[in-house]
Amino acid sequence: MASVASAPLPPRSARLPAEAAAVVAVLGGAVVLAGWLTHRVELVRLRADQVPMQFNTALCLGLLGVGLLLTLSRWVRFATVPIALVTFAGAATVVEYVAGVDLGIDRLLFDPWLKTGESPGRMPGNSAACFALLGASAFWFARSERSRRAALAVGVAASLVAGLALVALFGYAADVTTAYTWRSSTAMAPLTAFLLLLLSMGYLGTAWNLANTDGLPRWLPIPVAVGALAATLVLWQALTNLGTDATRTISLDRAAGGVLVIGLVFSALLAVATSLGQHARRRRLVAEGLAAKLEEEAARRLAFQDVLVRRTGRDAVLRAAYLAVATATSLGEGFDAFSGAVSSVLRFDRATLSIVDGEVTTVVAVCGKDMTALPIGSEVSLDDPLLHAILEARGPFLQNDIAAAFGEHAVRLGVRSCVAAPVVVTGQPRALLSFTATEPDTFSPEDLVIVGELVNVVGGALYTLARLEYERETTARLRELDALKNEFVGVVAHDLRSPMTVIAGYVDTVLQRWDDLPDEMKRELLGVASKNTKRLSVLVEDVLQVARIESGDFPYDIAPFDLGALVTRTVDEMNAARDDRNVVADVPEDLPTALGDEDRQWRVLTNLISNAQKFSPPEYPIRVSVGVVGDFLEVRVCDRGPGIPPEDLPRLFGKFSRLATPSGGEKGTGLGLYICRALVEAQGGEIGVESHVGTGTTLRYTVPRARSVT
Repeated sequence: MASVASAPLPPRSARLPAEAAAVVAVLGGAVVLAGWLTHRVELVRLRADQVPMQFNTALCLGLLGVGLLLTLSRWVRFATVPIALVTFAGAATVVEYVAGVDLGIDRLLFDPWLKTGESPGRMPGNSAACFALLGASAFWFARSERSRRAALAVGVAASLVAGLALVALFGYAADVTTAYTWRSSTAMAPLTAFLLLLLSMGYLGTAWNLANTDGLPRWLPIPVAVGALAATLVLWQALTNLGTDATRTISLDRAAGGVLVIGLVFSALLAVATSLGQHARRRRLVAEGLAAKLEEEAARRLAFQDVLVRRTGRDAVLRAAYLAVATATSLGEGFDAFSGAVSSVLRFDRATLSIVDGEVTTVVAVCGKDMTALPIGSEVSLDDPLLHAILEARGPFLQNDIAAAFGEHAVRLGVRSCVAAPVVVTGQPRALLSFTATEPDTFSPEDLVIVGELVNVVGGALYTLARLEYERETTARLRELDALKNEFVGVVAHDLRSPMTVIAGYVDTVLQRWDDLPDEMKRELLGVASKNTKRLSVLVEDVLQVARIESGDFPYDIAPFDLGALVTRTVDEMNAARDDRNVVADVPEDLPTALGDEDRQWRVLTNLISNAQKFSPPEYPIRVSVGVVGDFLEVRVCDRGPGIPPEDLPRLFGKFSRLATPSGGEKGTGLGLYICRALVEAQGGEIGVESHVGTGTTLRYTVPRARSVT
């Protein structure tokens, strides 16, 4: 059993009545002590016809109140000191009355100046008995472990003291002097009886609260019966000793007998009622406990059913997701079916599968409405903060406010919430499955569990499908490269032969006839050779760029940029490079920010403007305008050339597609517009043409707008 000192204190609401009783007792004793010390009679007794409270009595009341306060605090071990002093004083006084001796404790501090009774300064015998009983039980309770015996002792002693105090107060109220005076003893003062009643109730409540019991203590009927029986016996004895009084109308013997009988019956009934009340309360507590357990069990079953339903739903989703991947013939088809199955339990805007390859991750599959950022084929370095945090987690990762944690990264991605998990194969992360949303706080911890289960069940299959797709695409790219090689050989045979023949012929002529040709003729011949060299360089550069685009080895740096400033700068550069073809820019001042690769956008612009310069007459300027169309910015390059026949429009953006040039126009490589289409579409835009024969051509393309992060 735990000791009282180590036991937790009762709640403040339970301690408050006992603490109030102790404080009143301490204050009452202190006031009476001050009266004895200052010779103030009005502080020692309430009325002139009443007995005063003795000095030792006041001191014992104050010490007993201090002991009760300490018992109710963390310093309970110190409560034994004042309680021991009270017990000693009470017991010594009882010995003085019983043995008829004077031990001198009545005048231990000073001689009393207010003489009462045969032994001035001595506390009444009934008060001494109360202090001895209550002090001894409280001393045992403070020093012992919290046991039923100690609590019972305090309860019985407190009940006895309460009975004696109640009888004394009754004696003062009914003018029964023997109720508060024991034979040759001095009388118990009314204030003493009142304070003893308060202290006994305080100690009884303390024993109750520290007894480690729910509701009523099992031993409560005993002190209740003992207290009532003691009060009955004391009152009966008081009436018996009162003597005969001719003025009374009834016999005191009959009254005393009636009080005794009624008191005994009342004591028995009170004990039985208390016991029955205990049983009823215990049964009610048991019933309440059973009801609480039943409610808890019902809630637990409902929670279990809810978990079972959600678990069943998740299992169905996992099976559907696995079947979607296992039966797919291509990564795109499988990932779309997988994302559709997952969307029933996970709310997201974009699902992405990336392969970890060396120091970068490559996006291999995307599904969702937010597909403008990081399209398929995009590469992200492993040093990227968000990607690094996901891979470092080595498990499911949740971030519901990317803007706060990775502000710049969030702007680039255009997302605010992310739940992701790496696919670990042979102990290393080989792929990354992520779900993102454009709003913060989209995902929950339960979504984190779902993504972890998806990776455990479907991650390996997704990675295998992605690797197979990668192998197929690699094989297809190799075939395309082989075809491109053959096509390049054909282009070299067809398009490079003429400029190379011209260059060789003119250079040979200059070298062989250097001394015969005038300087002006030399410059003319070398100028023709230089012009054909530039044509040859442009052709080779275009072919190599196409090869890089089609092989997938063409990185993009997607980021917000000022499209208006880029158009203005590019137009100025084109005007400076060729002053015979004027280019005019029309850029509004409040143009939103674009999202794309600024360097690749410059290449598209220069290609389109250069193409327009080839076909536009010198007297008509080329106009480049920028506007907003929904979620995109649109760039339009308009010329006043001869226009394109409707039958030639479908093959305008094809590879090596060269339409008929006007008289005096420049002949191109046939790759410029094909390169422009590839660059625009890779950045999430579209390219198109509007042309009418005889009035000119407008080439237009779109660039996604950058989302604002708040």
